[in-house]
Amino acid sequence: MLHVSLAKGDPERKRRGIGQHSLHNVPTVLRGSLEQAVRWELLERNPAAAAKAPERVSREARHWSADELATFLDAVDRVCAGDKLTEERTRKNGTTYTYRRRRPPDPMQRAFWYLIAHTGMRRAEACGLRWPAVDLKNKHLTIERGRTTKGGRVIVTDPKTRHGVQDAEARPPDGRGARDVAPGAGTPT
Repeated sequence: MLHVSLAKGDPERKRRGIGQHSLHNVPTVLRGSLEQAVRWELLERNPAAAAKAPERVSREARHWSADELATFLDAVDRVCAGDKLTEERTRKNGTTYTYRRRRPPDPMQRAFWYLIAHTGMRRAEACGLRWPAVDLKNKHLTIERGRTTKGGRVIVTDPKTRHGVQDAEARPPDGRGARDVAPGAGTPT
């Protein structure tokens, strides 16, 4: 019964239920805490000794379709284009005019998110990628480190996976070359 109420939450108080991983840990933590109380002789026996964690229900990952990814990358282009640049300028003859231009989209942002979408890398892993880890000839990436920020400082970390260093295929699923990832990134191979 406890698991059901924790999973559902309390709609009247606008509280969400806890996640599956946390829900699975409740009996383990409770059993361990009460076992410690028995060792300290605060309890004669552990009332949660027979408590079992509920079985985990695995959910199928939902991946974006090609159209959804294209929509996202177009949004990246719009967001990374930034604001229009507008400034007042003066010509040599003394007349003033308004100079306006729009910054073009940043092709590196598009390439960054495209890489993440097609390899399954985490953002920190993509930020930690270095050229020695990229083998364009064999279409292979080696994930050796992560790179993130904390408190305004850059932190280099080990990979987050249990197995440490991971490999990823660097070829997009449609077989295009690496230079086709970002518009304007070079001549297609």
